[in-house]
Amino acid sequence: MRSSNAKFVVILSLLLFTPLFSQGSETTSVKNSSAGAYECVILRKGVPLGRQMKKKHVVYEIKYNFDLRGETVLIPSDCILKFNGGHLANGTIVFNNTIIESAYSDVFNQIAVSGSIANREVWLSWWKLAYNMHSNDAILINQVIEAIDNCIFYYDIKNNIYVGTDKTDGSSEETIAFLNKHNLTIIQPTEYYTILRGRSTTGSVVRCKKNKYIIIDGLKVDGGNVYYKKWGENGIGVVGNEKVLIENCSIKNCYSNCFHETASGDMTNKTYPSWGSGGKGIQIEGGTVSTQVTIRNNTIKTSYIGISNNASNLENITLDGNYIDSCYMSLVLLRLNNNIKMNVNVSNTIISNNTGDVGAICMGNVANVNMFNTQVRGYDKLKSLLRGCFSYCNIQMIVNQECENLIDAALYRDNPEGSEALHNSVMIIADKSCDYIINTSSGVIPKKDGSTHVEYVGGTFDITVQGGVNKKSIVLPADNRTTQFKVRMGDVYKSGTVNTINSNR
Repeated sequence: MRSSNAKFVVILSLLLFTPLFSQGSETTSVKNSSAGAYECVILRKGVPLGRQMKKKHVVYEIKYNFDLRGETVLIPSDCILKFNGGHLANGTIVFNNTIIESAYSDVFNQIAVSGSIANREVWLSWWKLAYNMHSNDAILINQVIEAIDNCIFYYDIKNNIYVGTDKTDGSSEETIAFLNKHNLTIIQPTEYYTILRGRSTTGSVVRCKKNKYIIIDGLKVDGGNVYYKKWGENGIGVVGNEKVLIENCSIKNCYSNCFHETASGDMTNKTYPSWGSGGKGIQIEGGTVSTQVTIRNNTIKTSYIGISNNASNLENITLDGNYIDSCYMSLVLLRLNNNIKMNVNVSNTIISNNTGDVGAICMGNVANVNMFNTQVRGYDKLKSLLRGCFSYCNIQMIVNQECENLIDAALYRDNPEGSEALHNSVMIIADKSCDYIINTSSGVIPKKDGSTHVEYVGGTFDITVQGGVNKKSIVLPADNRTTQFKVRMGDVYKSGTVNTINSNR
């Protein structure tokens, strides 16, 4: 009897503790989670994955290398892919609320992906990219982006990533695109110095559109076409998002539309393109939703425009702590029609070595702009500090370079839908000589209906100037008799019409 009981115990022990095998998979243990226990299965080499991955809510452990040979594998719902020394290659994976666990890079080698990834943290290094100037890595990256949301996406790549199609026929759809995301943070850790390299002539290297909430932190973007250097794309484009934060990014060489379509490297008409149409380091476009955008602590260099905002209604834009260097126009703020109401706050910004012959800061028909502790500096004489038509703005600037005009063409409409330049407070501290405070006789004249016709609409300014600004006459058109100004030099106010001010100076 005792011998019979002993045999029963041995048999029961074998049943309880011996691994089970099913369709080439090895069931090894149970893993607990908040959603209940996961069955753990080691995928066996030599057996197609589709035959082994049949059950949902399972940890599938990958210890070996699997060549899918073009196979498409559908992962059952709510599973975990645990990479433990192996990888998948040459096929397509369809995720289904799948969690990926891996301490290794390149675990997906030439693997196309779709479906949904449930991770709270995703590393781009899990996917092996081409890193080749003749390949478009954006195709695979966009597949990964489409599969993720509500997570942190790490750009932990050591090699340069090439984005776009070919020398001349790139399109915005073939750049890295974050579309319709609800809560996504993109981080490039500081120890990784990969650069997103543009290969197209249009669009943006990175594009954010119709997202609820998105953060981009630390990306390094070179918009210059890899074949023709400066000819390339915008850096980061922001269109129609509800809430966006872009910070700590480094962007350079964004010159789209500046060069001939033949990709010869020659600039269009031996000059820059029409006003405002060239490449931007960061481009904020109006959309159908009220947008809250914060652009802070970014470095933008050698681009046609550093930061450009084409406002939509009720936008709140914060530009803080940005460094803009060697751009044709450094900061452009546009309001596209009279029905637009926006709030723009610019602070702690440094503009260095602006290269253009218009304004370092160009403001077309904007209102409600507050600008504080903004510095403009450089070595060559600047054509204009502020250019455009703006109203109800409070501007405080520190100027550390010579310039011809502090404010240029400020009393003209910049387009037929423009509004009057009214009720502005401008304070400028300059330690270098500037020729004119306000100059509307500049050769840079806005065009109307294809001609050089301009429409003078008048304006009022409270201007405070300290430092090395020369006290030359304010220059206005002949029909300025009713225009009222207040100009303050130190503690002394000059007020009245421009003729009265100039005659009393």
